[in-house]
Amino acid sequence: MTRPRSQLWFALLASASCLHCGDDDGNQDGDVPIPTELSFELRVGGEPVSCGEEYPGVGAPAAPFTVTDARFYLSSFELVDAAGRGHAVELTPSAFQRDGVALLDFEDGCGPDGTEETNTTVSGLVAPGEYRGVRFTLGVPKDKNFLDLAQAAPPLDVTGMFWTWLSGYKFLKVDGSSPMETGGIFPYLVHVGAAGCPGDNAQAAPTGDCVAPNQAHYDLDGFRFGESKIVADLADLLATTDLAFNTDGTAPGCMSELDDPECRTIFERLGIDDADEQVLFSLE
Repeated sequence: MTRPRSQLWFALLASASCLHCGDDDGNQDGDVPIPTELSFELRVGGEPVSCGEEYPGVGAPAAPFTVTDARFYLSSFELVDAAGRGHAVELTPSAFQRDGVALLDFEDGCGPDGTEETNTTVSGLVAPGEYRGVRFTLGVPKDKNFLDLAQAAPPLDVTGMFWTWLSGYKFLKVDGSSPMETGGIFPYLVHVGAAGCPGDNAQAAPTGDCVAPNQAHYDLDGFRFGESKIVADLADLLATTDLAFNTDGTAPGCMSELDDPECRTIFERLGIDDADEQVLFSLE
C-alpha cells in the first residue's frame, strides 16, 4: 500500500532529525571526545637535548653549555579552531599529568636530583573538530601552586620541582654549566616560578597574591592534528645570556628573584610579560 504524501514527508523529517540523535546518555555523536596527543621535543641549537651532553655556541658570547636538568610544568591545554575558539583538552591522569597540569621531563637522572623516567607527551580527550592552533600555559595554576608537597598527587609530588610551600613550584627548571677558563665549571641555573609571595612562614601558603606570578600563556598557530610537534630550543632561550657571568649577591643564573638582572632577559624571551615576544616554543 502506498503511503500518503504527508506521511512520507513527516517520516523524512524524523529521519533527518535523528542524524545527530544522541545515545542513551544524551551525548550527540559529534560531541563524543576523541583522543589527542601533543608531542614535545627539547633542543639545544636545533639538536635534540641529551642529559649530560655539552653543546657548543650557546649564549652571548657563545660558550659550551652542558645540560644536566630540563623540566617544565604546563597547564590549561586547548586546541584552537579556525574561528579562534579554544577547546579544552581533558588530560588523562598519569604519573606525569592530572587535573589540567602536565610535567614535561627531558632529563634522565644525570643531575643531582633528577629521575630516570622521562616524559615528552601530553595526552587526553578533546571535542572533535578542525584545529589550527594550540594554547597552553607555562606554570601551575594558582589553586594548585601552593600545596603541601607531602600530600600532593602526581605530577605535583616531584621534590626537584618544588621550592617551598610559600613559593610553590618551579614552572621551568633548566640546570647546566659552562667550563671556566681557569678550570672547573660555572653553573648556570634557570628556575622560573612565582616570586614576591607574602608570608613569614616558608612552610605555609602565601598570605596574599604574589607580586610576580611569572606565568606565560602561549598561543601557537599552524597546528596539524596528529602531526604537529611542539619544539622548545634552549639555545633560543639563552641566546642573549652570558653563561660565564653572574651579578654579585644573586643566585647563579636566574632563580626568579625580583631584583636579579639575569632574570630580565630570560623572562623577556619566555614571554612572561608579553607572550608575543616569546622565543622558546614553536610548532613543526
